[in-house]
This record gives sequence, structure tokens and C-alpha cells, in this order.
Amino acid sequence: MPRLVFTAGLGLVCLLSLTTEAHSFQDPEEKLTEESIAENSQLDSRKTTPAIQVKATVGKTTAKPVLTPEMIVRRDKIEHCLASYYPAHVNADILRPWSIMHGLIAFGQDTLILTGDKRIDAVDYLCANGRGNDRRILHVKNGKLQARKGDGYQGHHGQLLSMFAQSNVPIDHPIEVDGQSFTVADLVELEKKSCRSRTELTFQLIGLAHYLDPDDRWKNSQGQNWNIPRMISEEIVQPINGAACGGTHRLMGLSYAVEKRKESGKPLTGQWQRANNFIEQYHKYAMKLQNRDGSFSTDWFVGLSDSGKNADKIRTTGHILEWLAFSMTPEQLQDPQIDDAVDFLAEVMVDVPKNRIGVGPRDVGPKGHALRALRLYENAVFGESSDHHKFASNENIIRDFSVAQQALAHQQKYLDRVGNPNKREPAQTRYRSIFRRR
Repeated sequence: MPRLVFTAGLGLVCLLSLTTEAHSFQDPEEKLTEESIAENSQLDSRKTTPAIQVKATVGKTTAKPVLTPEMIVRRDKIEHCLASYYPAHVNADILRPWSIMHGLIAFGQDTLILTGDKRIDAVDYLCANGRGNDRRILHVKNGKLQARKGDGYQGHHGQLLSMFAQSNVPIDHPIEVDGQSFTVADLVELEKKSCRSRTELTFQLIGLAHYLDPDDRWKNSQGQNWNIPRMISEEIVQPINGAACGGTHRLMGLSYAVEKRKESGKPLTGQWQRANNFIEQYHKYAMKLQNRDGSFSTDWFVGLSDSGKNADKIRTTGHILEWLAFSMTPEQLQDPQIDDAVDFLAEVMVDVPKNRIGVGPRDVGPKGHALRALRLYENAVFGESSDHHKFASNENIIRDFSVAQQALAHQQKYLDRVGNPNKREPAQTRYRSIFRRR
């Protein structure tokens, strides 16, 4: 398998940075450190749509290419894989909001949630604060919309907003909680107020970069000034190794900020240029951590590794390919190494056993990101999304927010009547505790 070779001796000169120590890329066989990448990066300053219609545009699109026989085979593999998962909806009677969010990211606004005998639009389900097993992710405090964090809820602050952003949910989409009306814009305000220095801002960066203008400025709840460049500067100096899902989400956040800046037509300067350089260097590093079968290292970005377990490979390859498919150009995505990764993922995802709901609480996250990786790649390289709905019936599908609210209200009345031992939400982690300095 071809390997990208890092060029050495670039003659780069370190500029004044957060530290005075100069770094450079190491030899291909050595591990790359986040500090060396951070230093080098500074050197170059909806809702009534039928189920069969694809509603969400994912990632970058390009003109449809002339397809070679090999590309046609690869496209068919992707379509077969996506179609095999789409009808097996996430079951909200069994899975919690965290799992519902990862079901959402797999198919975006086309995702349907199974509850009882009905299939409800996943965005509407979350925005109507539908119950996932024994939990609801949203609540109201002092008249303000809040999103819970903890087991079964958000795993990270800003995760719900980031899932909405990556699914292209409109900022004015309605949200109803405890009889009070909000919109996604209220979630945006919540995350703006929650920004803190020296904390994980990964998911907040994805959400805010998506919904705000790149030049917007705001104040957090402590009256401190914030903007997207400040968020980039905070994230880029934090480690990749050891961060959420091997650091792939941190790389996605930085990539999201860069892509949105490009879409605005404004130049990549300052922190945006720094982030762009950082991402490009990690592209090269990721490609040299690819296994012979096309999967990416089962040790994330720590070094070359192949555990031999498909579950590990789906987790790492799905996340890494998702980030590469989002942040690379369509031309870069036609690299033979990317072809190998796509072929591996599409084949192994079809081969792994599925339960009756397609995904369970342990594998919905990795599979959700893997499916999104294939959708992003398909859209960027082939200029279209597959008809993964073709085997799904329209029966009992609800794609209207007001109807979804009525269905969920009926569900709640039933739970109240029969008695629900999990009616009260579990205790929450104290909000202020996440802001401790580290």
C-alpha cells in the first residue's frame, strides 16, 4: 500500500509562540507530538418531507466525476452498507439520548427514531425532548434552556449542539421543553455563555463555528470576551492524544472552524491559518498510521497499531475517516490510501452482526461515526448521496414537529398512568465542576 512520505528539512523558522522551544516533524517511524504540530502550525501565518427524500446535504459537493469501474464498485459498496443500516432505526424505548444523538449523526435529518410502533424524525424527537429510555436531555432552569451532561445524556458540553450542526439543523428549528418554546438559537446562546478558558471546547467550537459568523464576538456568563479565533487558540494547544475519541473530535472542531471560514469567502489569516496548517500536518500523519488492510491505527494517533479486532477498527477508522472526509478536498479524497480505508469500512460494517435495532448502546457511537464517514466521502467524491431509504417503508412515519409533540405527549400520559420508576431524572454533575483548571 502506498505511503505518504513526510518531507524533512523544510527550512522552516519558528515564530514567537506560546513557548520558545522549536519543534519539527520527526522521522516517519517516530511518534508525532501534539506540541510539535502546534508549533509547526504557526509557521505560515424540514419537516413534512417524505421519508424517501434526502433532506440534508453533507459536507462538500463536487461535479459528478467520470466513474471508473473501480469507483462504481466502491460506490455500490457504500450504498449497500448505508441501506443495510438505515431501516434499523435507533430504538428510543431502549437507548438513551446519547445514543439517539449518535443515531442522528449517522443519517442527519433523515434519521428516524423508533418508539412504540411509531418512527419519528430524530431532530423533532430530540427537540420535543422525547424520552430516551429513562432520560430526557433538555430541561429549563430560571427560564433558560439547558442541556444535561452525564451518563446517557451529553458526554461533553456542547455535544447536542454539535450534533445538530453536523446534521445541518436550522438555527430556527423549534424546541419545546416543559411547555416552554425555544429554538436551536437558544442552545447556541447557552454554549456561548458556557465558554471557559483551559477547558474542553471541542464540541462547542463545532456548534458555534457552524451557527455563527466567523467574525462574531460575544461575552460568556463571566463577562469575558470570546470569538472563534480565541476558541481555536484554546483548542489547538490542548493535546490530541487522550482527547475525546483519540483526538478526532478536536481535529474536527478545528476543521469545522476552517471550513466555515472558507465558506464565508474570508481569508484564512491568524488563528484560522494556524488551524489550517495544523490540520494539513495531521492529514499527513494520519495517513502514515494506516494498516495493511486499509484500517487506521487502533491506537488512534499514538502510533501504528492493529489489534486485529473489527470492533476496534470500526471505532478508530470510522472516526478518523469521518474527519478526513470532512476536511480534505474531493481531489485529496481520491488518494489510493483513502480508497483502501473506504473499502475496508464499507465491507466490515456490512459483515458485523446487527441486532434487531441495528445498533445497541455499546456500538451506536462508533457505528454512527463510521456511517457518517461513508456519507461524507460519498457526497464529496461522487457528488451525491445514495438512496439509503429505498428499503424503508413510509408506514407510521412522523415528520411534523407538532405531530411529534402530540405523539410524545401521549407517550408521557401513558407512562404517568402506568407508573414509571425512572420518572425522576438522575442527579446531575454540578455545572461549575467542569470549569476547574487543569
